[in-house]
Amino acid sequence: MKIHITSGLRVLCVLAFLLMVVSSAVAQAYEPFNYRAGAAPGNGDTGWAGPWTANGTVVVAPGLTFTGLTTSGNALGGTIGGAATRLLQTPVVGARGTSVVLEALIKSPVNGTPATQATLGNSPGGPGKNFIIGDLPQPDVNADKWGLQNDCGRYYSNKLVVAGQTAYLVARIDFDVSGTNDQMRLWVQTGVAVPYYTLTPDVDVMCNVNTFGGVFWQTQQNQAVDEIRVDAGRAVRGGSSQQEIERRKVYNDVQGFVRDLRSNKKAFNNFRSQVEQFHAGVREGGDVQKLGTDLVNSNEKLRRIHQQHGENNPQAFIVEVIIIIILILIPIVAS
Repeated sequence: MKIHITSGLRVLCVLAFLLMVVSSAVAQAYEPFNYRAGAAPGNGDTGWAGPWTANGTVVVAPGLTFTGLTTSGNALGGTIGGAATRLLQTPVVGARGTSVVLEALIKSPVNGTPATQATLGNSPGGPGKNFIIGDLPQPDVNADKWGLQNDCGRYYSNKLVVAGQTAYLVARIDFDVSGTNDQMRLWVQTGVAVPYYTLTPDVDVMCNVNTFGGVFWQTQQNQAVDEIRVDAGRAVRGGSSQQEIERRKVYNDVQGFVRDLRSNKKAFNNFRSQVEQFHAGVREGGDVQKLGTDLVNSNEKLRRIHQQHGENNPQAFIVEVIIIIILILIPIVAS
């Protein structure tokens, strides 16, 4: 009994510490639109308070893809009336030293003009909450380009909205960086995806958003959106911390690994067996770090991820803790 108690406490301590280490890389909410084409978007994936309020908007196939990103599922098509909305399970309340990141793929069938609209933003909006990205339907000279809108104005990148081209948009709010003013930045990529933190933002302005509560999607020309992600956590000054970049790379690679498992029953069952062996070793008082390393090395793809990131990452256990998280999620995924 003493061995089991000690082992259990050890796992909990290691897990609690490392969850804090990787928390900035974990998506608060994710939506890949793994629903049937032609149906309303439902209540899938994680981090949301409930299903979509679609207002007639339906899922379209195929989903959007972007070189350098792992994608899955279908996409959400154009709106036909009111906006499609979905609220976060835990709204992000702005506070000094914290941030929120909104990411998505957007594709338009037409070139951008002042009359076109494909907007993704904070829901519910209103004064103190307006934060919108995409193809803004505004009479501005630059309204043919991807942009960002907040209470302080409308701001545009130098990237045109091009018919048939998928754009990867990342928008970030760092709260209260100057008094109560928030730094708001937008990155637009149209080629091969690279970590946004390594790039100069296309838009970089100050304004204020007090709460990020969910997302809305609104179009006028049957545009599509996919791979919506909301990340919330500690802000990193400048947004280009090498440690944060490395964490994000690890997270993206392991997330791709988990998605592969979910689409391959045989691989999933094999890995589950390996995880059960890991769990049994922990219960018997085995060394958590060694068992975690053995588990990583038992799978070729995970071994490559560990070799690529393990030595350079300042947190030696980062991959191992993600494996423990996978252990927790496997019964849910398998159900």
